[in-house]
Amino acid sequence: MADREREEEVEQAKDEIHELEEGDPPEKLEDWPDGRAKYLSSTNGRGADSVMEVVGSDKSLKLAIDLIRPGGTISSVGVHTAKHFSFSPGEAYDKNLTYKSGRCPARFYSEKLLREEVPQQYAIEEIITHEFLLADGATAYEVFDKKLDNCIKAVLRTS
Repeated sequence: MADREREEEVEQAKDEIHELEEGDPPEKLEDWPDGRAKYLSSTNGRGADSVMEVVGSDKSLKLAIDLIRPGGTISSVGVHTAKHFSFSPGEAYDKNLTYKSGRCPARFYSEKLLREEVPQQYAIEEIITHEFLLADGATAYEVFDKKLDNCIKAVLRTS
């Protein structure tokens, strides 16, 4: 594909993303008309070089596996509580996948971002589904761990 054609595709994708940001975007790629096919065609069927999985659900991890190219890297910082991964060692081997997982150094980055006064682009409050007092931390953990009451993100408050 010529460089000019690729630039036009990138600009078209940017326009589509901008339109989604202005309206009510679908919550997941599967909700887009031909979402997977459209994404894979934008990479000439190759898939993504890397995917950051931040949700922590089986579906999001499976989607990452579906979208990654052979030899690609998935970085997973979502908190997975399932007893089994949504992909097998064979799938990872066949894709020559690099899978990285671990805790995000949130304190380091939050302090740095607060010092730099980075403007907030997204309303973080929209992903918080539950709030608990710090004294109720054990209950909060149980609700989050067991996904009770459709808990996605819990916040502990001091008062």
